[in-house]
Amino acid sequence: MPKTPIWFLLSIAILLLLNPTETQAVATPTGQSCTATSECDITDYCSSAPNSVCTTKLATGSSTPCLNNDMCQSNYCDTSGIFDRCEVNPNPPAPTPAACTSSADCGLNQYCNTATPRACTAQLNDNAIGCTSLDMCQSGNCNLTNSTCEPAAGTPDVIPAGSSGLTPSGNTAPTTVTTLPNPLRTTSINLVIGRIIRFVIGLSGALALVVFIYGGFQWIFSQGKSANVEKGKKAITYSIIGLVIIFTSYIVLKFITSALTSFT
Repeated sequence: MPKTPIWFLLSIAILLLLNPTETQAVATPTGQSCTATSECDITDYCSSAPNSVCTTKLATGSSTPCLNNDMCQSNYCDTSGIFDRCEVNPNPPAPTPAACTSSADCGLNQYCNTATPRACTAQLNDNAIGCTSLDMCQSGNCNLTNSTCEPAAGTPDVIPAGSSGLTPSGNTAPTTVTTLPNPLRTTSINLVIGRIIRFVIGLSGALALVVFIYGGFQWIFSQGKSANVEKGKKAITYSIIGLVIIFTSYIVLKFITSALTSFT
């Protein structure tokens, strides 16, 4: 059997040194064991112990309760309602600014910020201070003397409070619409009702626990008086019955909510 030439072996070794093989991390398939969500595919999460496996993330609005953001396709587990559900994130992270070379590369109401690195930035509103060029203002009108964005030529002024809203010619002047903030942070009536039920159940449980403790103290410090002992027993009995009713109602509501959600 002929021997392999030494020059051939040396060539192979040089090629391997010049082009090392890069090892790429392969995502753990669905259903396989894992220790962290980062090991799974982007569409999966690592379920909790003891059976930690890569599991498909829950869809937005799924009736299955979530435990953390990693379990949701939207990366947001809403814990403000009576049951934790995967919902759309009301405060999504700000997108990474797009790179640009001029304002023509940017979208509507954006300009190319000349800072390093260059990136598309939201234009300044009227009367905002800090503009150094016309494209930095939404109106396209930057007063370079005081670095202030001024309204575009021909733009009507905002009607002051208490005015008639009519121009000297008798025509109705344009008005501005003010949007009030939503203190509930949601427009879903189901979510609002769920929050109310969750609050009522929590408050009822706390009151039942207080009655239970009161009955225990009354029994302990009854000093042998049968009337006080009887009062303590009744307080403890009624508090236990109340707790049972509260937990039962929670389980029933959870079952009904899951059933209704599965039919919709």
